[in-house]
Amino acid sequence: MTAAQSPRPRLPITLNPSPRKWLLVLAISVALGAGGVIMLHDPANSPAWQAWCVIGFFGLCALVSALQLVPGVSRLQLDAQGFEMRALFRRHRTLWKDVVGFGVLGHSPARGVWVGWNYRPGCGPASRLRKFNFDNFGFEAQLPDTYGMEPDELVELLESIRSHRG
Repeated sequence: MTAAQSPRPRLPITLNPSPRKWLLVLAISVALGAGGVIMLHDPANSPAWQAWCVIGFFGLCALVSALQLVPGVSRLQLDAQGFEMRALFRRHRTLWKDVVGFGVLGHSPARGVWVGWNYRPGCGPASRLRKFNFDNFGFEAQLPDTYGMEPDELVELLESIRSHRG
């Protein structure tokens, strides 16, 4: 079934990040940060500055992953006019009419799998990053998460709404 043939989803739809994914990231970050604390107590094998870098980096990762678990901090809101991404209290809104299409970006387990989109000519923010993204990845922009869905499923949902609204 193509996006144009699929039934119209009931709007608005709010998609939240997968708590399982962010709990896993939090647990790994805490464990690796604890490794930095162990490094700090064994200065013969590693200098203190390296231990503090490990603690700082994974502490920041733990903080970000903990924030992702707070309701409303990150989400994808789909409505009749467009979609709004919220990530760590920042918002970005895109109208369906400004989007040419959605697709899966990256099929590498090491680099991750994302959902990207391209803007209609003359629409969306003009930037070097947008051109760089298109030249290197085939899409001008991407969602920061797949919101607990498989990327293909999320693309199908977004395309079904866009084809009926855009």
